[in-house]
Amino acid sequence: VALKQQLMDMNGLKMEGIFRITPNAEKMKLYRDQLDKGQFISCDANDRMCMAGLIKEWFRSLPKPLIQDLELNSIRSVAKASASDETVIPQLLSQIQEPNNSILSW
Repeated sequence: VALKQQLMDMNGLKMEGIFRITPNAEKMKLYRDQLDKGQFISCDANDRMCMAGLIKEWFRSLPKPLIQDLELNSIRSVAKASASDETVIPQLLSQIQEPNNSILSW
C-alpha cells in the first residue's frame, strides 16, 4: 500500500508508459534491499520508474497468478470490448475469487 501511495504522490500514474519503462538497475537493487530489510522510506523525489518497478516485482513475486480464476475467453472479451463499455472490466473482476480480487483492486 505504501508503494502505491508514493507512486500516486509522485504523479506516477499520470506518466505515460510508467509500467513499461525499465528503471535504473542499481537504484532498484538499493530500494529492493531496503524493502527486504524493512528500512525502505521512499524513492528519490522523481524516481517514479523505480517505484513502478518495485510494484511490478511485488506482483511477479506472488506465489500464484492473480487472474488464474479467469477463463481465457473472458479475458479476450475485455480486449475486444469497446473502450466506452465501462461494464466489461467490473464484470471480469467479479469472477476473481478472494483474496486475489482485493489485491487487484488495490
